[in-house]
Parts: sequence; structure tokens; C-alpha cells
Amino acid sequence: MSRKGIYIVIAICILLSMNISEGSKRKRRTTTSIRQTAQTTKEVSTSTETKNKSTGKKRIFRKGRKSPKKNKVGSAEELFVEADSLAAAGYTTDAMQKLQWIIDNYPDDTLTPKASISLAKYSIQQGKTNDALEILSAAMCDSTIAPQAELLIAKAYAAQGKNGYALLLARRTQIKYFASQVGNDADKLAKSLEGELRLIIPAGNNAKPEQNTTAK
Repeated sequence: MSRKGIYIVIAICILLSMNISEGSKRKRRTTTSIRQTAQTTKEVSTSTETKNKSTGKKRIFRKGRKSPKKNKVGSAEELFVEADSLAAAGYTTDAMQKLQWIIDNYPDDTLTPKASISLAKYSIQQGKTNDALEILSAAMCDSTIAPQAELLIAKAYAAQGKNGYALLLARRTQIKYFASQVGNDADKLAKSLEGELRLIIPAGNNAKPEQNTTAK
């Protein structure tokens, strides 16, 4: 091989070694950059989590994440039993809230009509007669509780001081549901209202006319 050829081979080797060295440097720079990016991302994530914990911000649950479980309120039966227990213990307002929850959230449950009757009864006891009448008006559409609803409507008007109209409703309920528990309760209510109305009637209406004793 001539001297010129030897120089050419040496030049080619030098160029190849320079390319390999440059490629290695580029690879190292790329790896270092990836590591730095990953470290920065981790630091930002840690800083964000620490900030959320310190500020007490709520987490946002995006699609694909499970949201936190809500507290179970209970079935209609469980709520109805709780309402009865609360009312028996004297916590009528709390019992009414349970019953209202049943009516609002379990409209098709078999216990919902009973919840309406109980809620109306407690409303009358607390003097909320207009609320009771509104509940009972809707309850009249259910034949299973219509008798109790009619009796409570009479009691609601009696609580408002409308004894004459309440007596009329009570007697009508008694006749309509004769020989039943509702009929018996309506009869008791009617007799009580009649007693109160007698006290209101002026005594002069039943007094005998005075005889004229003046001498002719």
C-alpha cells in the first residue's frame, strides 16, 4: 500500500472515532436530561401533595377514580323504626325528619304511607296543622291509609279551633267506618267535640221562659 493510501485509512479511522465519541456524549446528555425531568416532576408532585395537606383542600376525583363512599342512611324500614324510637323518647322533631326522608326518598316503599300518617300526627301535636293538612290531603289518594287520614283531618281542624267543622268530619268518618278502630276513634273525637261545643252554647238558649206573675 502506498503512503497516500495509508494516510487515507488513518483519516477514516479518526473520523469514525470522533463520530462514536460524539454519539456517546449525546446519549449521556439525553439520559441526564431525562433523569432531571423525572426528578423535577417528583419534586413538584411532592410539593403539591404537601400544599393540599396543609391547606386542607378537597381532592378532585376525576373519571376512572373511585369517589369516596357516602354515609349510608338506611332503608325505609330502618328509618321508620328509628323514627318510632325517637318519638317514644320525646325527640319528635328528629323523628319527623326521619319520616320526611322516607317520604322524599322512598316514595314507592310500602312503609311510606305509614310514614305520612305518623308525620301528620306529630305535626298536629306540634301545632303545625297546615303542614299536617297538606300531608293528609296527599295521603287521601292511598286507600290503605285513607281512614286514618280522614280522622286526622278532623283532629287537625279541631286543633285549629274549628270544632263545628271538625265534629261534622268526625261523625262522617264514624259512620263511614262503623265498627272499626277508626270508627270508634272518630266517635270518641265527636263526643269530645260535642262536649266542648255545649260549653260554648249560651245558657239562655235552654232556659225556661219566665211566667208573667203581674196581676191582671
